[in-house]
Amino acid sequence: MAQRIKKKQRLAQLQWARWIRRYPGRYLAVVDGKVLAVGRSRLAAFKKIEKKVPQNKEVGLFYIPTPNQYPMLLHAISLPRN
Repeated sequence: MAQRIKKKQRLAQLQWARWIRRYPGRYLAVVDGKVLAVGRSRLAAFKKIEKKVPQNKEVGLFYIPTPNQYPMLLHAISLPRN
């Protein structure tokens, strides 16, 4: 169990490292660990995927810092039901 957790943590670290190199200063909309949209604002990133993601999936919105900023998780939301 502990090995599985460590493996997942390592994969998350590698993923974050790729995002930092590829998307500095951008907002990412992420579902199931996959980047589905990139935007200059969190609203722009969310609007790009709003209708593409099933209602039961949570969308993570992340800001990827530029080299002189700190990383932060903005929030995770669920798409509203119609």
